Amino acid sequence: MSASKKKVIKSSAILKEIEEATHMNFDTYIKSVSKPQTIKTYKSIYKNHLSQFANENGVIPVSKQKQILDYIDTLDKSPSTKKAIVSLLINLTKSTPKVQKVFQNVQAKFHEEKQKLQFQALSKKIKDLPSVDMLTLYLDNMYIDEKWIHYIVNYLLINYNVRNMDLNVKIIKFKKDAKAGGNYLIVRKKDILYVRKDYKTHDVYGDKEIVINSKKFRNAVENLDSEFLLPQNNNLARDVKKYTYDKHTESDYLKIILSALDLNKDKAKIFEISKNRGTDIGTLLSTYHATPE
Repeated sequence: MSASKKKVIKSSAILKEIEEATHMNFDTYIKSVSKPQTIKTYKSIYKNHLSQFANENGVIPVSKQKQILDYIDTLDKSPSTKKAIVSLLINLTKSTPKVQKVFQNVQAKFHEEKQKLQFQALSKKIKDLPSVDMLTLYLDNMYIDEKWIHYIVNYLLINYNVRNMDLNVKIIKFKKDAKAGGNYLIVRKKDILYVRKDYKTHDVYGDKEIVINSKKFRNAVENLDSEFLLPQNNNLARDVKKYTYDKHTESDYLKIILSALDLNKDKAKIFEISKNRGTDIGTLLSTYHATPE
């Protein structure tokens, strides 16, 4: 083989290496993802939206950047869906910061559009939801009527702003019996210790413990004739709504309570809700706080 031919082959190999470095390689990236749900979501996004831009080797050239963005702009999809597509593109372009920055700017635009739509929808919904006073009156009536499950569920939703899965609690007498991966109401001499080891953001915030000094709440728990507050099945959302006011969701309860607060005057209460629920302030305000239209 001549020296000139060897030089051409070597140059082609170098060019191919450079080209591959500027590719968005989905198959390589997805192997680095550990969470099953994330893998499932990204595979769906790639199959439905991005695979069409891949070359014969199954990778997307960065040169397709403008074409991809034009495609996303023309999609008749929500800002949330578009944002998810761009999130995947951001992960695929970690080795090319300049290209990644372009996608990050686009993501910020879709995030802003998403928040705007969420706020508009929430403002309309808040108008039709009951007031905090109505929830409190319902809570009091449940105690008077000795509907103990109703009372406990509503007490925890109103006072501690918890999610459905946080209400999947077992009633025990000793803290040593509180196993990992469970939620408990521990009946003590003068109070109730509410322990949560199984809730949505446990990986971020860890175990949570709240001492509940309410005599009414303690009495309600003591009067339960079951080891668990709710049935042990996979229908928590449905079961919780059996006991709430007008079958409202736990999300509705949070929207009602948070939207009744003044963002300037009630900062301490907002931080308390964030801590109790295990949700960052930004998510609370963008998803659950609004004023009626």
